Amino acid sequence: MHDANYSEAYIIIRLKLSRLAVRYTIAQDELRPNGYFKPRPGQIKSFTPLDERNILRHAREYPKHTYA
Repeated sequence: MHDANYSEAYIIIRLKLSRLAVRYTIAQDELRPNGYFKPRPGQIKSFTPLDERNILRHAREYPKHTYA
């Protein structure tokens, strides 16, 4: 609606949103290419490459073991 030159006040009333939500969305619009959200960074791994190697080795050696 902002791209169609509607005012912030009109968008707030029409969509029943808070002023902060409308302003934030308009500000973030420049950062979204083609209207898609930017991917978020994932959580930092909590294990080392050695831990991963040991887990995979154990999984190959004992295929019937479960996480529980």
